[in-house]
Amino acid sequence: MKAMKSAVSLGLILYLCVSLSGVLLVLDASAKITPKETDEPTGFYTIQKGDTLWHLAKKYRHDPLLWREFEKYNIFSNPHLIYPNEELQVSAMWGFPGVAMPEPEPPKTVVEMATMSEMDMLKEKFQAHLMATESALEEIGGEVSEMHGEIHGIQETLDGLKSSMDMGGESLSMANMENSKAIAGLNDSVMGLSEKLNSHIMGMESTHMEHVKAANSVDGRLENIEQSLAGMKEVQDDTAGKVEKILNPPKMKSKKRPLAFLTALVGGAAWVAMNSLGDRE
Repeated sequence: MKAMKSAVSLGLILYLCVSLSGVLLVLDASAKITPKETDEPTGFYTIQKGDTLWHLAKKYRHDPLLWREFEKYNIFSNPHLIYPNEELQVSAMWGFPGVAMPEPEPPKTVVEMATMSEMDMLKEKFQAHLMATESALEEIGGEVSEMHGEIHGIQETLDGLKSSMDMGGESLSMANMENSKAIAGLNDSVMGLSEKLNSHIMGMESTHMEHVKAANSVDGRLENIEQSLAGMKEVQDDTAGKVEKILNPPKMKSKKRPLAFLTALVGGAAWVAMNSLGDRE
């Protein structure tokens, strides 16, 4: 009887052990980390024994409450269950061990800065020409409005003459005289308007020619800039090679070579400076 009770007890214990181990296996199998796709620079941190998202956020983000930020780069089946040797995707800016920091962008070269400065100057000149053109168009619009006013006055005069002609009788001759005067005045006004229009047309043609010249000047300026930049690039490459020879000099038979090279280097720099000043003038 005692043997039977012992066997039953042992069977229950084994059953409980198997059940608990099965639960742990299920939990272990369900705890997975899947990285998300992102355009940001990221890397993978290998989870160590004892790591939790809470402690990792506290250690590397300086705030344990930021552990939710890991969900920006990962999908967790259970964020409270992470296991050693799992790969956790993190931002490259967080400073996790084993995750390379992104390389900073190289600073702009002197040639790039010079090109931007020249382009800014050309943009300013073009903007000034554009403003001058708009101002001329506004002035022409105002004068056209004045012409419309004069034409309206002439139309009123003609209407008055027509009314006088309708009166007939003795006022007919006076109306004819007034009509002649009005026609003469109308001709003068038409001639004045024609002269003004011709003057405006000539002014607009002159402005157009100035804009064409400015555009050609911009094209020539850009070509000079490209040639200057090409020359500066050649001098820069030649200077870099000579500096490399200075930093790693071969065995020299004479001490006069460094002096000659430095003289050539100073002369090249002076040539580039004079060319740059000449182009800007």
